[in-house]
Formats: sequence, C-alpha cells, structure tokens
Amino acid sequence: MKPVLVSACLLGRACRYDGGDCLRPILVERLAAAGCRPVPFCPEESGGLGTPRPAAWIERGDAEQVLEGQAVVVTHEGEECTDAFRSGADQA
Repeated sequence: MKPVLVSACLLGRACRYDGGDCLRPILVERLAAAGCRPVPFCPEESGGLGTPRPAAWIERGDAEQVLEGQAVVVTHEGEECTDAFRSGADQA
C-alpha cells in the first residue's frame, strides 16, 4: 500500500487544539479502497505546539502566504505562532 500523510486527528489521535480528535472512518475506508495506507502526522505538535493549545487562524492571507512569509498565524489570545506552523509544515 502507498503511504499517505494524514492529519493525525482525522485518524482518531487526540491532538486537536482542544485535546480531542475528529476521527473520520470514511477517510480511512476510502484510502484503503484506493490502495493507500494512512500515516498519521500532527503538524502542530511537530512544530512544537502542545495539546491542548489555543485555537489559531491565519491573518492577512492564506496558507500559501504563511509559507511564503506574507501572512501570520495567531491564537485567539493574540499570540503569533507562525513559526511553529511553518516548522510543522516543513516537517511534513
């Protein structure tokens, strides 16, 4: 089976910002049907953010602009965490 990186929370690992998961069994079924083996990866944890952690979103752009250094990721508390998100993306 071909390995495919999948967000670990979608595979049932409790690594979401709120400490929960968002298991999607249909995702695993569809990947298996396509001959793929899901490989869990949490870019937020890999980037150094803990679980649970404050919710975060992109300001002044989109994900591509974050990777290009043109937008930032901030928490609802106003803390910038762009470097952690970029680090996790780089590791993926």
